[in-house]
Amino acid sequence: MWPYWTARAKRVGRARPGGRARGHLRRQVVHDLNHASRYAHHMVAIAEGEVVVAGSPAEVMTPEMLAIVFAIEAEIIPDPRTGVPLCIPYGLRPEANPSVGL
Repeated sequence: MWPYWTARAKRVGRARPGGRARGHLRRQVVHDLNHASRYAHHMVAIAEGEVVVAGSPAEVMTPEMLAIVFAIEAEIIPDPRTGVPLCIPYGLRPEANPSVGL
């Protein structure tokens, strides 16, 4: 698993500065929120086919968005190395988990 992510991070890291300097747009669907937050300039959160929020990683990665889109409880902290938002998930929200309270 690690070699895959290492190679992917190198590719994304290389592509980002050059493409941006030439005015190119790069779109990528990433479901790992921390990976997306680290490399994206712009993120879009979609739920049930509708855009919930769009903007910079700091604008999109909020506990409220995670509760709405993914029905999870999470904390967002600054990454100690890069300062980008880092998601610390704690689990499903109680009302989203039918087994809670049974």
